[in-house]
Amino acid sequence: MRERMGHAPTRAISGIVMLAMVVTTILGVVAPSRAIASSSLLTIIGGEVQLSDAPGEPFRVAEDGAVLRAGMTVKAGTDGRAVLTFEDGSTMAIEPGSEIGIDEVATGTHGELLVRIQQAFGKTWSHVQPLLSPNSRFHIKTPAATAVVRGTSFEITVEIQGETTVNVFQGTVVMVAAGAVVPVAAGKQTAVQQGAPPAPPVLAKPAEVRLRLGLNSPATMVVTDPIGRSAGITPNGVVNAVPGTSTTAPEDHPQLVDISSPVAGEWEIALQPRGDGGAFSLILNSIVGTEIGERKQIAGTIARGQRIVTKIRVRAEGTADSFGPIQQTAETRSKMKLEKAT
Repeated sequence: MRERMGHAPTRAISGIVMLAMVVTTILGVVAPSRAIASSSLLTIIGGEVQLSDAPGEPFRVAEDGAVLRAGMTVKAGTDGRAVLTFEDGSTMAIEPGSEIGIDEVATGTHGELLVRIQQAFGKTWSHVQPLLSPNSRFHIKTPAATAVVRGTSFEITVEIQGETTVNVFQGTVVMVAAGAVVPVAAGKQTAVQQGAPPAPPVLAKPAEVRLRLGLNSPATMVVTDPIGRSAGITPNGVVNAVPGTSTTAPEDHPQLVDISSPVAGEWEIALQPRGDGGAFSLILNSIVGTEIGERKQIAGTIARGQRIVTKIRVRAEGTADSFGPIQQTAETRSKMKLEKAT
């Protein structure tokens, strides 16, 4: 799914426009609109996560559901994992041993999202909703570069010495460093040393094992990993907090969720109907290298107002067993609030 592409002329024009906006934003040519202070929501996935209220302030144990504002810093311990959810539904998953600081989180007077984050070290996985306003911005600054984002899913790793690597799964991330502006497209990655421009993007090595879930139905699908992070389509749009995952947009059919290097354990697939619902078919493929395993399938019907779930068990090597029984439930195992932060 990382290879999905749109119409070539449209992509070319969009790329030129995006690059122009990136350059003018970085150089300060576009005047920022008046902003209203905003916030994001912190979800503790597990382990030790600490929070500081302002630069220089001591860290304390972070509480699940904490509201984060500009000036705060989040630090994950060696076993700590958390997800930040912004007001438009964009998310940043923080991996163990990582630290990020919020320089800005605001909403412009015309509804544009304004986010600037400092990633000091460690690994994050971000899914940024498409930024429709030319004045919207989502920037992640590391010791070596700034990532400028307009609707994409990507991973950033910052080593202790500051070297920064970005691996893009969907959309495009523009890396800015040492006066160079380098777009990195889906399926590619680049590295940046402190004081140097970004290296030319290269094809990222695909994961050896992937899972592909496909849904044919007047319904939406959300996949939740064994520790409670979710990816898929909710009534409010796309969510993607599972590292290494790509999802299709709400208008795509069938709906697909691709998971790279899935962690072992029990995964949940939850379905909600669109409108009156109807018959559905859920398909699972385990992909090892270039070999696609035997297709597993489950079918049924879903009615208005229902939420149904099924589960799969992922083995240690990353392949998955067949679907479990279909159950109707009012809840899912997701630790995330699958609606926009307020």
